[in-house]
Amino acid sequence: MTNINRRSLLAGVGTLSLSTLAGCSATEYFQDAPEEANLSDYRTATVELAPNPDIHSATEIILSSDLTNSSDDEETSIPVDQQIRVQKGTQNENWRTDPFFFTAKTNSSYSQEQTQTVWLSNRGFDRVDIEPGDMVTLRPFTTSGQFDSRDQAESQNDILEQSFGNGNQTIFLAPHGGKMYTNTGRQAFVGTSEGDFSSWSLYGYGDTSTEARRRWQIPTDEVIQNSYLGFSQLNSSFEEVCTFLGMGQEDHDADIIVGGLAPMSDRKAVASAIEEVFSGEEGLDNSISVVIESTGDFVEDDPAQITNRLSSGNRGGISITQTPEVRREYWYEVAQAVTSEFDSY
Repeated sequence: MTNINRRSLLAGVGTLSLSTLAGCSATEYFQDAPEEANLSDYRTATVELAPNPDIHSATEIILSSDLTNSSDDEETSIPVDQQIRVQKGTQNENWRTDPFFFTAKTNSSYSQEQTQTVWLSNRGFDRVDIEPGDMVTLRPFTTSGQFDSRDQAESQNDILEQSFGNGNQTIFLAPHGGKMYTNTGRQAFVGTSEGDFSSWSLYGYGDTSTEARRRWQIPTDEVIQNSYLGFSQLNSSFEEVCTFLGMGQEDHDADIIVGGLAPMSDRKAVASAIEEVFSGEEGLDNSISVVIESTGDFVEDDPAQITNRLSSGNRGGISITQTPEVRREYWYEVAQAVTSEFDSY
């Protein structure tokens, strides 16, 4: 298959449904997965500033205990230690107006006599653009389950999960795909289409990439596997893990950063495979620089990050962080090089 034909195939990934990728119906494949989202489920709450507002993450929400338990007049429980949606305003408003992801928790040290209350950090308030005392609607799901393609999710500025598991002990991840960091989701799918690897991607959208990240981006150390219908059905660990990530054009001197906690020999092999693409193929920009880094803002250097957490025996995975130019112009070539290298193991 030529590169042009491969590009055409992969450009159409967004038209494939989750059940198509899996080769069976969602019901058959996800028998023990979280239930499909019931879009009418919600709880309302008042937002307050956490007592220690500079400690908690921007994507963490602390719940009063009544919100995690159903009652006669409130049938919806908010799942604890899961990711949920938080909408500015009440349920009478368009629920897609301001959807965001948070990690839902309860904390006994908070003032539990305050019912129907959620607490956010300063950074959380910045993220959702609300004030203490405002009302929010909590929806106990992540992806809405009603989209079959990227185009449908993009038309609603929403988010789509695509997952494929085949028993292989290698997985490619893209937790910030879609408009968050363009083409990283497609890169993860190259591992499935050409390497027969498992893959999992989130395609999040907004009017701009900045808005898409503000709505949907979750730090990789806070990605909770069981919050997603497809992801929850994949293995809980893999021998080889690779995550495709993005950064801004001016964020780093290099164009591509190879990180993660995998053995240095593996990181060097992946970096060399990428470098060979740009040094040996006519028509590619041979000025694209590739570096290996062990620590830093654009390196998955924490065992809690999904790149490393999903690796068996805490062996560590590999992260590929790329500038907009690389993701726009060379996303396929990078993904193919990485796939070929992993396929050789």
